[in-house]
Amino acid sequence: MKHPIALILLSLCCCLLCVNCAAEKPPGGGPPDTDPPFLVSSSFESGSTRVDSMMVMEFEFSEPLSPPSVSRSIRIFPLGRHDADMRVRGRKIQITPKTPWEDDLVYTVILGKTISDLRNNQMTAPVQLSFTRGNEMPHNTIRGFVSGLKSGT
Repeated sequence: MKHPIALILLSLCCCLLCVNCAAEKPPGGGPPDTDPPFLVSSSFESGSTRVDSMMVMEFEFSEPLSPPSVSRSIRIFPLGRHDADMRVRGRKIQITPKTPWEDDLVYTVILGKTISDLRNNQMTAPVQLSFTRGNEMPHNTIRGFVSGLKSGT
């Protein structure tokens, strides 16, 4: 070899370049994420009737969600009438009933506004969806009079 020192220096430079280029860190730059997640789609429309007794509910959001926020923020009414398993994967929530949905009972699912993305941005408003296994969604009204109120109050 004519130039052993040059070969050693070249090898040393290559090693230094490899070490410096292999640093693991997130890419820098860009504005912080401040956009709240929002519901993009649902496996059923609110007001759905004649749903399958073991219908699995699926909800897709605009961005990945924080699983702990989801488990605290979803309610199925009537409370205590039904038990279901909930799974969160990325942007999707899946709710699977442990027992069949009951006939002629209206269920309401509330996706609370405390559902948040991975940067803790919360939804701006809750989402409410209802369904039933019955043939039609009831349209209940309450009518009556309130007595004992003073005029203008």
